[in-house]
Amino acid sequence: MKKMILSLLAIAAMTSCTTTSEDEIDPNAPVEIKLGASILETIARSAGDNIPEAGFDFSLYAYTDAWGATSNGYSDITNIATKAAKSGAITIGDGITTYYYPTNDTEVKFYGYAPRIENPTTGDKVAPTLTWSITGTEDITYATATSKRSTASTNVPNLNFKHLLTKLNFKVDKVNAGFPADITLTSITINGAKTNATLDITTGRLTFNDITGNLSATITGTPTIADNAELGSIMLAPGSTSYSITVVTTSGTYDNITISIDNSKTFDAGSQYDILLTFSPKQMSGTAEMTDWTSSGDSGKGSVE
Repeated sequence: MKKMILSLLAIAAMTSCTTTSEDEIDPNAPVEIKLGASILETIARSAGDNIPEAGFDFSLYAYTDAWGATSNGYSDITNIATKAAKSGAITIGDGITTYYYPTNDTEVKFYGYAPRIENPTTGDKVAPTLTWSITGTEDITYATATSKRSTASTNVPNLNFKHLLTKLNFKVDKVNAGFPADITLTSITINGAKTNATLDITTGRLTFNDITGNLSATITGTPTIADNAELGSIMLAPGSTSYSITVVTTSGTYDNITISIDNSKTFDAGSQYDILLTFSPKQMSGTAEMTDWTSSGDSGKGSVE
């Protein structure tokens, strides 16, 4: 097995490479980096929570100092492709190379993000620039953790990934009398959505510039417009108090429907909302309810004619 002993950096979590008890651990023995992972909202849960059955791919950095403080701050764990299993166990890189904590007990900071950017813009003493074009189909997630050699064996750091976008789930609330039968959904479009996002990996703050575009929701099959039907979903830039959507069905188009939350509250990062649509012969209306990722009693509504 190829091995690396890091003089300044290292990543993941820690367990002793010896088989003795904790009291008998050689203070000079290398301690392997190991990590746990979970995909969270705003609360802490155990490793593995909400990770898909197939696992979760992300990119990993390890650092012993703030970016810009020293010229040798990077470790061998620099934007390494990493995978979290359903159990929450993490495989760093190829799974063959072993990484160790610095023997001088320097604190190591771990940063994970997804989706992975192959070659992010960076420079000497400068944190990488992570920028995405928002498509509506991919979430952006982020996690950070800290640990060091002396505590790694008893306190494996857990990367608690948080959702940085907001999610809308479109559903039919009801179909009023007079609306034609056997009508199917063709598309749902978010009008003028923000489409360019940049992550500050040192803080986890996601920002958006003024670039906008129309984004299409992912439609679930070919749904018929009927009571309680699930139509599709999309992930968007958070922070707006409303979104404008256009719904196209085989019976016609409903333009510029405004979806908003009561009391002018914003659609929050890490929250998903059920957008409940009511179809009538001459108009359509919608309400917004927060569900799952975070819990809240907020609700909202909008209408179009």
